Amino acid sequence: MRAIRIGLLVTAAAISAAGFSQKSGKDEKTVHNTCFKYTPASNMHKAVRQCLDSVITHEQSKEFFTYDIYGNNIEEIFYYWNGTWVAEMKYEYGYDANGNKVTAILYWNWNNKEWTKTTKYEYAYNSDKKQIMETSHYWNGTDWEREYKTEITYNTSGNLIFTYLYEWENTWKMVNKFEAIYDNDGNLIMGLDSEWDTKTAKWKDVYKKEYTFDSNKNQIKSVSCSWNGINWIEEEKDSSVYDANGNLSVYIYYKWEEMDWIIEKDEYVYDADRNQIASTSYNWNGTKWIEKQRYMYEYDVGKNLVMYRYYSWNFEQGNWIESFKYESSYDLSYSKTDLMLPNSYNDMNNKRLVEIGYWWINTGWVAGEVVNYYWSGYDAGISDAETSREASLRVYPNPTTWKITVESDKVHKVESIEIYDVVGNLLQSKIVNLQSTIEIDISHL
Repeated sequence: MRAIRIGLLVTAAAISAAGFSQKSGKDEKTVHNTCFKYTPASNMHKAVRQCLDSVITHEQSKEFFTYDIYGNNIEEIFYYWNGTWVAEMKYEYGYDANGNKVTAILYWNWNNKEWTKTTKYEYAYNSDKKQIMETSHYWNGTDWEREYKTEITYNTSGNLIFTYLYEWENTWKMVNKFEAIYDNDGNLIMGLDSEWDTKTAKWKDVYKKEYTFDSNKNQIKSVSCSWNGINWIEEEKDSSVYDANGNLSVYIYYKWEEMDWIIEKDEYVYDADRNQIASTSYNWNGTKWIEKQRYMYEYDVGKNLVMYRYYSWNFEQGNWIESFKYESSYDLSYSKTDLMLPNSYNDMNNKRLVEIGYWWINTGWVAGEVVNYYWSGYDAGISDAETSREASLRVYPNPTTWKITVESDKVHKVESIEIYDVVGNLLQSKIVNLQSTIEIDISHL
């Protein structure tokens, strides 16, 4: 039986959105009309979207992603390899109408093909889509129990100024506070951590970090101190130097240990496009800097990191020894706007295909870790008819030889469906009377 690539004419009642992308064979599209066509005709523009379905590290781990019709990541499943893939952990996410993540539920332990609930997080946002609250719950076997709550406050410039942590003990009890202080240019100049003292019913200072900036708003120094009840005691500090392009070129870190400062330094080099191409780390031995490790970086024309090499300093020979490298490849025909990604992989500029780690063993490179990225794509035409509101609809699979499923959102219902072939011939029509999920048998076409 031949596979048929279909086109649809769908009419719906009270439609407010219609959208398409594809994930695991499910086609989901977005257009702006109350009666819209999905037809791969030559007079329609293309809608191309690539969905990251899974990331698999060979015989180690696997991550699997699911999205809703708006492109939000609604599920992540994590597996480990034990001769076969074993599901270990799962997250489910919920979103509000603005695309803000409002719930995250963690499941653990795959027992008898059933997930065990463990933790739930709930989030709230202000009108600027900034997070103002996070509440965590744990599963007691029958119901969700409150555990912790974080409240976040911002100033009129949108900078975070307070976070308060509460613990649930029949009521919300204050635990910690973080306060951020800014200068007139909006630079963070101090962060102060405090604990709630139940005996005195007052906040008790615990830790602070102070920052200094140059005239270009680059952070050039920070000092971290802990409060011993009488004085602030320095524990860590750092200093930074920038080149003429504003790139961090030298970073020196100090840590107080056993009555002396442990000092480390990192130096950075950049190309003309401001890509970091080298970093070298040193330790201070009291009289001079001693080389420790070095990374070298290479990029493609899309500014994707395609290789980094790791070198360690050989003290006996007085030279750098390359021991590890990591290579990545990309499909540059897809840019970031063409990709549907979970938040954990939102750093891609282009479609990532594979990553391979190599170890130098004896006289040659030996492949070690291999990470493959698996995608599904949707390529079809969408016509922009008269625009009123937006509707949410998905049609899958396409092409198909057996049946198709049409799903609309919970608010808007489909009234009728017409099925066309690729040259525009009407193959089938159906009145469905305001349904949200419709299956249509096309095996006879």
